[in-house]
Amino acid sequence: MPKSLNELLDSVLQRAGGKAITIGEIISVLKHRGLAILVVIFSAPFLFPFQVPGLSIPFGIALIFVGLQMGCPDRQVFPKKIMGKKIAYKALEKWIHRTKWILNKVNKFVYHRMGYFVLNKWVVTINGLFVAAFSVIFILPIPLPFTNFLAAIPIFMVGLGTLEEDGLVILLSYLFGIACFAGVVAIIWYGFETIEAFSLDYF
Repeated sequence: MPKSLNELLDSVLQRAGGKAITIGEIISVLKHRGLAILVVIFSAPFLFPFQVPGLSIPFGIALIFVGLQMGCPDRQVFPKKIMGKKIAYKALEKWIHRTKWILNKVNKFVYHRMGYFVLNKWVVTINGLFVAAFSVIFILPIPLPFTNFLAAIPIFMVGLGTLEEDGLVILLSYLFGIACFAGVVAIIWYGFETIEAFSLDYF
């Protein structure tokens, strides 16, 4: 019987054994459930307004390559350098705890529907490029709150919708993606305007 996602996340902690673990090792534990699971677990930590420090860049880079791999399934996209990036055990533990908490909240709303749409090869490619594009926000040096949070919402929805073959969630992720992108742009635009105005007033 296949393991549940929660059981697989526990397997990652067991594999780490209280020590730092590489992204490659995480993938080796989860790969038999596909790239969608990686999208879910790498985006889930950013669904909280206050996030675990140190995850944004490595997880953002990993998500970019996961998305590109989804979009180009016939090519090997992951570079060895990314696979060897280590995640500290304490950060890993917090990340997995948050991921499991979110999954327990949303599981009753996500189930198999419109599976024909999810499995369409063009939709799979679009989803992969969608994930990669939004993941770029995680690695940008933007010193403003909520940008990662807004980018993570549509990414997580794509991963979960793909994992459960829920076409409605995939379609909703596109709508959320447009709204969240507009939100990120607004935060960056007005955030930097506020910082500039503060600097002019006080310095």
